[in-house]
Amino acid sequence: MMTLKIKNVDYEFVIGNGEIYNIQILNPSYLYKFILSLKHLDEDFMFLYEKNLLDFSKHIVFIEDVLNLQINNKKQITNLYSQIEKENINDDYRQKLAEINELVGQLMLDLSINSNIKLQYDNVLDFKTLFSSIDLEYYENEDNFLESFLTYTKIVKELGKINVIFTLNLFDYLNKQEIEKLKTELSFLHLSIINLGNSKQNIDKNIIIDEDLCQLT
Repeated sequence: MMTLKIKNVDYEFVIGNGEIYNIQILNPSYLYKFILSLKHLDEDFMFLYEKNLLDFSKHIVFIEDVLNLQINNKKQITNLYSQIEKENINDDYRQKLAEINELVGQLMLDLSINSNIKLQYDNVLDFKTLFSSIDLEYYENEDNFLESFLTYTKIVKELGKINVIFTLNLFDYLNKQEIEKLKTELSFLHLSIINLGNSKQNIDKNIIIDEDLCQLT
């Protein structure tokens, strides 16, 4: 079993099976320090697997702005191209790419002859170059917040051994039915979410830390 312990929070977070937690911190100063600790991935967090300490920084992602997810950043696009090439490219696709290269070669030769200009070019297109040339990227549905968030969640899971996603005010943008759908998807991905915020949603695992840093559950 994988668990997470947080300094000053008397609660053991079970991780990896679609669990959703919400932490309400009513002390502004402590909330600020808590967020800084997340950003710097410091020693306020203990990540355990079967009581063995793991490197916390390798197992979490902190999303400060859930409305600015940056799904198609450079790192994620590079991963997308590698994933497609590794998992989907077969001999049929390679043959089609060879035919495309032949057509491009003939096109460049015709242009050189018709323009009476000596031209040269890299006469071999590989798949990553092809993907880049057409700006291939993940589809972003900005009209559906949950779909966009789940797309980002799946991407960060593919990029590393992520088990926990920390968020700020995530549940402000989801209704009850969407939260249930989120739980289901997280379970498939073996992920958990710990949200910081004063959500009005009825989250089963809601932890309140008051002004005096006393904990209410």
